[in-house]
Amino acid sequence: MSATSPILASLEFDYAWRQDIVHDMQKYTGLMLKRLEQFLAARPGPLKVALYGGSESGSLLAQLLSQHARVQICCVLDRHKPQNSLKDLPFIDTRAVPLGQQKLEADVLFLCVSPGHNATLQRDAETLQGVPLVCAMYKDEERKESAVHSSFSERFVEYAFVFECLSQLYPQRVLDVGTGATALPSLVAVGGSEVTAIDHFAPLLANPSFYVWCHDIQRKRFDDPFDMILCISTLEHVFEYEDALENMVASLKPGGHLVLTMPVTEGAYVENLFRVPGNFYFDPQSTGLVRLFSLDMIQGWLAKHNLREVRRKCYSQFQGANVGDGEQRRHPVPCDNGEPIHLICLLLRREEA
Repeated sequence: MSATSPILASLEFDYAWRQDIVHDMQKYTGLMLKRLEQFLAARPGPLKVALYGGSESGSLLAQLLSQHARVQICCVLDRHKPQNSLKDLPFIDTRAVPLGQQKLEADVLFLCVSPGHNATLQRDAETLQGVPLVCAMYKDEERKESAVHSSFSERFVEYAFVFECLSQLYPQRVLDVGTGATALPSLVAVGGSEVTAIDHFAPLLANPSFYVWCHDIQRKRFDDPFDMILCISTLEHVFEYEDALENMVASLKPGGHLVLTMPVTEGAYVENLFRVPGNFYFDPQSTGLVRLFSLDMIQGWLAKHNLREVRRKCYSQFQGANVGDGEQRRHPVPCDNGEPIHLICLLLRREEA
């Protein structure tokens, strides 16, 4: 291993996203392979390669690197353990030890990420002692996520629940809380409902399909009540969630319905999964918030806000007891056979006063 300062070979190029990720990533990694040839030519014997990035693009890069008989991929670094072809390689969790503090037993480190993936990545990488760095980065920090991945999010089951409720109740006026950049309000409007979409961070978002009003549900309720309010995987990120819940209920007509989806536990409430060591979401540097509500808390909400549960569906997303514990399932599965509950979808009715 070289004792000199790291070599930053930043190979930037314009990256036009297309659906065929394999084709595009072969073009992307081709530049990195040219740099690999230089390392192979400069030294005899095997070349130990550490790989930063365990996504499908990292998996493809590993396949291409491994075509060279002298290349040995010794480890994968990332924030989450890969669930693809890289899952059997030694894994280093960069949430526990930042990249810049790693002591790698490698001859070269290959990075397969975008600049927006980690704003401190280059700074951290430059502090690595004695490990040359080969880095190919996208110029477009707003690149789309690949359709090729190792697991699915909860959106399919959440949206299926939402539209099941809509198709039975046909609400005239609908409020979507915490829309973000999703197309949910647009899809609901297609069905004929009059939809209002709100998000506290609306000025920072660019929703391509629907206008999103800047409104903080923690601070203000609506005077003109709605027939249905949707709050899909939002409440767990809200700092004043009790105020938000109270204002949503107050913004419903008597007899109106609230659709809630959120991560839950059959055990004790967890304030922030980002602060739980060993959890899938553990990130001590994050300023974000992911609460884990308990089933007992939800029962308390029903009594406090005069809500009646109409329907619920529960899903399991991990092998362990709580969200983020154990290996992640490829997709959420219904809790029909005693599986641990990680996600709950609720249809609640505001009872008459």
